[in-house]
Amino acid sequence: MLGIPSDFSMVLYLSFPVAMFWISNQAEYFEEYVIKRKREIYPPDDDRQVSVLGGPPPPPPRPPPPGGGGRC
Repeated sequence: MLGIPSDFSMVLYLSFPVAMFWISNQAEYFEEYVIKRKREIYPPDDDRQVSVLGGPPPPPPRPPPPGGGGRC
């Protein structure tokens, strides 16, 4: 009969999305790739940075104000 799925196709139809969600939620499958890709996109600026995601560098020191700082 057309339009009525067989038992096998119904099981496949219902189990495929469940399997895809289960695979995509396994962090260990993708963890190494994601860390490597983030390091390629955002390379660490300094060797002292040991953060996994390559955090931002510290801000540069502020230059002294012009005119000696205004102290009299």
